[in-house]
Amino acid sequence: MSEALMDAALGYARRGIAVMPLHTPVNGGCSCSAEHCDNPGKHPRLRHGVHEASRDPVQVRRWWKRWPQANIGLRTGEVMDVCDVDGPLGLKALRDLLGDLPTGPVVRTGAGWHLWFQPSGFGNRVGMLAQVDWRGAGGSIIAPPSLHPTGRRYHWARYSRGYLPPCPAPLLELLRPPPPREPREIIDPGPYAERAVERAVRSILDAPVPKVVAGQYQPGGRNDALNRAAYSLGKLAAQGYLDERRIWTDLTTAARQAGLSDTEIRRTIASGLRAGLGV
Repeated sequence: MSEALMDAALGYARRGIAVMPLHTPVNGGCSCSAEHCDNPGKHPRLRHGVHEASRDPVQVRRWWKRWPQANIGLRTGEVMDVCDVDGPLGLKALRDLLGDLPTGPVVRTGAGWHLWFQPSGFGNRVGMLAQVDWRGAGGSIIAPPSLHPTGRRYHWARYSRGYLPPCPAPLLELLRPPPPREPREIIDPGPYAERAVERAVRSILDAPVPKVVAGQYQPGGRNDALNRAAYSLGKLAAQGYLDERRIWTDLTTAARQAGLSDTEIRRTIASGLRAGLGV
């Protein structure tokens, strides 16, 4: 499989897609050797991540000679954007929005699907629909034949060389940033809002961590707890009881203590807060 991974990485680079080596799932954990990795096999081996992704075949060969089992990461937003559907609920939400799905390339992941589109010009959007994220400018995805923590490999469910459909109009509407909001007058938060912040922070710190049970990887609940906390506090911010900057500060501190990565923290808080604010 190591030769197949290198050949695939070189193939993506030849098509103009910037490539980077990712860590690999290993025995229910991750090759990064972290005690509790929230994204086994899904995060970069390179210090600067997607910013170091390359189309240079010499560099790509050097990486896969050093890490022959490395999963393949691709930078999005240049050659393609990707709609990341993370399960059956996401597929249903997408079909409810679009009707028939576009007939472009589709990758089967461990738990869902990646639908490839022409670049939209927009950045990443986490939680644009239930179980649906968007990987655009500055983002990345995992490409076949990378290994998923479930033990299954990413593979092409539908492949169409050279053809990428444009992003459908309903998805473009979801990707457009909301208009600037008028600043809200902050009401004295009082004991209710203070207790809400304390409960939100405690829910993150008390959330279960990832673990392996009977050889099966269980992802834990820290990310979900952070999302719910951001959503609930965002609702209070929408009513003027909390300042958004405080929410970011308190939740970021708690999430770091819980062991989440800064990238995951930013994405999750932004998604939950946006939903709570109703924007």
